[in-house]
Amino acid sequence: MICNCDNGGISFDLVTGDQPGRHPLYNGADVGDLFMSLIHTCQLCDANSFDYLTELQRHAQEVASKPAEWMPWNYHETLERSVPLSDSA
Repeated sequence: MICNCDNGGISFDLVTGDQPGRHPLYNGADVGDLFMSLIHTCQLCDANSFDYLTELQRHAQEVASKPAEWMPWNYHETLERSVPLSDSA
């Protein structure tokens, strides 16, 4: 991944092999675009993107039922209201 910081904005270019922007798997580019959008949104609202994506996985069922409560700018409040997950696995 290459980060270009031009004109006060940030753009990210995905580079894979000799075909920049092309993903070898079917729908891979769409999935990559989705994750890049989430990561960039986290950066814009000062959220930790790794923490955010981890919490989305940990609370996948809740995210699916109420996605508006799990946006990068409000997921911390939702976590505070949710029941803590058991650490025993």
